[in-house]
Amino acid sequence: MESLTSPTVTQRDQILVEQQVFNIFKTFYNMPPSSQSFMLELQRENHVDYLTNGLKHLAPSFCVLDANRPWICYWILHSIALMDEFVDPELEDNTIDFLSRCQDPNGGYGGGPGQLPHLATTYAAVNSLVTLGGDKALSSINREKLYSFMQQMKDASGGFRMHDGGEIDVRACYTAISVASLLNILDDELVQNVGNYVLSCQTYEGGISGEPGSEAHGGYTFCGLATMILINEVDRLDLSSLIDWVVFRQGAEGGFQGRTNKLVDGCYSFWQGGIFALLKRLNSTKGERSIPVGDREDSEPESPQTTASSDATEEEGLNTDLSQGGSHSEKGDTSSRITVDNIDHNSSKGHAKVEPLFNSLALQQYILLCSQDLNGGLRDKPGKSRDHYHTCYCLSGLSVCQRSWSEDEDSPPLPRAVLGPYSNLLEPIHPLYNVVLDRYQEAHEFFMRMESSSCSIPSKMKAWVYSQHGKPADVLKFESSRAVPRLNDDQVLIKVVAAGLNPVDFKRVLGVFADSDSPLPSVPGYDVGGVVLKVGSQVRSFKEGDEVYGNINEKGLDHPKTSGTLAEYTVAEENLLALKPRNLGFVEAASIPLAIGTAYQGLEKTGLSSGQSILVLGGAGGVGTMVIQLAKHVFGASKVVATSSSAKLELLKSLGADLAIDYTKDNFEDLPEKFDVIYDTVGQSERAVKAIKEGGKVVTIEPVGELAERAFRFILTSSGAMLEKLNPFLENGEADVYVARTRVYRIRLIRSHVCFESEFRPSTSGPRAPIHGDFSWGFHVAFDKFGVYFKVHVQSKHQQ
Repeated sequence: MESLTSPTVTQRDQILVEQQVFNIFKTFYNMPPSSQSFMLELQRENHVDYLTNGLKHLAPSFCVLDANRPWICYWILHSIALMDEFVDPELEDNTIDFLSRCQDPNGGYGGGPGQLPHLATTYAAVNSLVTLGGDKALSSINREKLYSFMQQMKDASGGFRMHDGGEIDVRACYTAISVASLLNILDDELVQNVGNYVLSCQTYEGGISGEPGSEAHGGYTFCGLATMILINEVDRLDLSSLIDWVVFRQGAEGGFQGRTNKLVDGCYSFWQGGIFALLKRLNSTKGERSIPVGDREDSEPESPQTTASSDATEEEGLNTDLSQGGSHSEKGDTSSRITVDNIDHNSSKGHAKVEPLFNSLALQQYILLCSQDLNGGLRDKPGKSRDHYHTCYCLSGLSVCQRSWSEDEDSPPLPRAVLGPYSNLLEPIHPLYNVVLDRYQEAHEFFMRMESSSCSIPSKMKAWVYSQHGKPADVLKFESSRAVPRLNDDQVLIKVVAAGLNPVDFKRVLGVFADSDSPLPSVPGYDVGGVVLKVGSQVRSFKEGDEVYGNINEKGLDHPKTSGTLAEYTVAEENLLALKPRNLGFVEAASIPLAIGTAYQGLEKTGLSSGQSILVLGGAGGVGTMVIQLAKHVFGASKVVATSSSAKLELLKSLGADLAIDYTKDNFEDLPEKFDVIYDTVGQSERAVKAIKEGGKVVTIEPVGELAERAFRFILTSSGAMLEKLNPFLENGEADVYVARTRVYRIRLIRSHVCFESEFRPSTSGPRAPIHGDFSWGFHVAFDKFGVYFKVHVQSKHQQ
């Protein structure tokens, strides 16, 4: 019996698309291997030629996109950047000049010169300028006027209007919040009730619609999720149903559809695929099991003063239908605006071991075989023409796919995660903004410096303070109006960009050093990376605007400063600071001072010289990783042996250790070989003296055991001169700084490491205290709403 119903138009279209796609796949799988390899290759040169020509000249038919010209710039520039290519200087200057003419005198960017400012084209213009990078591009953005424009677009509902008298929807919320966050101008006034509006747009299916009562849509779902992350309210969404909705948008073709019962479209490779990139990071922070404070991965106790580093290691145009944050303040209080760092990624060990929630290889296959035009450019689906929009978002989705299996975002993806030749690998993006990661990092630091250099020095600041000793979670409290520390004649006032926490901070809070500590209340934090705001009358080495780093306490356990680095501002004596190494970001620099100082000074005290041997106990710890590198490449040790747990043996070798000993299986004192120097970072001096040569020396940063007469303990005396001496070691190619990153959401205990809310922003339930673990960290005081935390160790280029 024949069916009484005929296929709908949608069903007929779906069948036709599936036939086209499957015919392509069938043809591909019947090809010889050499032809298959060619079909799976990303045609970079052709894509770059197509894109570059589009930036220079467009055909008359593009007049219909006259109000979208900043978008065209963004689609092209971002696509070129994803392939790690650049436009020539003249074309770059022309683009900056054109976008400047699109900037309205009263703030925001229009779709072309003289056109009405619009949040969507503002987003496109800002992302274009960030992608171009450099002072000329970034300084061309009038942040003050742009902020005023955003205020005017703010609606009483909590949402934003796209333009004067325009529609209110989720894409307007996203473009406003994304731009404000990227430019470091996000504050409470812009954020107010945005979360309520986005929440009202989440549908019964789980996805997010453009406005309340509409159908869930992939582009709006990405915009809504990203917005909620940026304003630190993502927990208010029904993430479970959101995941259920988005996973079912990947179809039999391998690509994504934008809505239920709609056709596959290559652009959703990012709009839906980017959602998974955001969910992955949220999952990695919520999915890890907490470890009690003090439980260390290596089970080797670290010195109270050790630092850093232990074991390491967007849509069809938002102007039309939408078919990877920190705290904020009242306008004018520039000290507490939101910024978002680095999923910096500056480069984490750090994702939970979870398989992608989508079929990343199937999506790559759809992009490369069905969306790619071999002559250059990418398209919606077979039978459609190439265009710059789909080129941008297909490539963005491809980048997300390639890293969907990565646990460590600092390492290149495994070859099995990249479909086709490994040369297909694209640059990583920051999924909240969809700009290439290193361009985001450059812009982030640029606007942080601009903020620091332009802001007046307030009398009050935000800080974490403890007024009594006890567990950090119990006694460490957030204060929003603590007095900015007084500047002495020999000191500099620093705007804290990044801070490092060390075990000594944790133990100070507990009261371990109460007898020699400073009176309470106190702000924790020894290590800092930041910008000089003001210098004392006797300071000669630094000036306002200098980027500096250091340990602000000369004697770590002898009455350290009560105003530490876990605050917006701190002070330090001139002789404790050094200019930040040119090749390091603030996060990396803030992770270094105490650890590298402890390692270097201890080695100096042993008299270690070229040709001697050294054993490092606790080589995978913060100080230990530094000791290995310095002993090998600065002091010239002939043989470096180090201990760690089984999981860290390869790390030790990568750092330069000639022999790595698993302390869970072998006793180092049973080795037939004895050593000229033993550096003990874990409190095993009594065992260490059994492995020392006659006349050798054992140095420890823990209390000396009763039976270890030949061992001596030292406590670091910090010095800026020492850091200046070591700067070339970090800058001249002797070593790289490897940055490992663990992401946390809000304040969480992750792998027993410190966790800290970005720029002291209280969550909806109030601020939570940082929790300290065993290893020190450097982290941006203001960064993205994943919370991005860093640790570093020095990795020799010779070992790579």
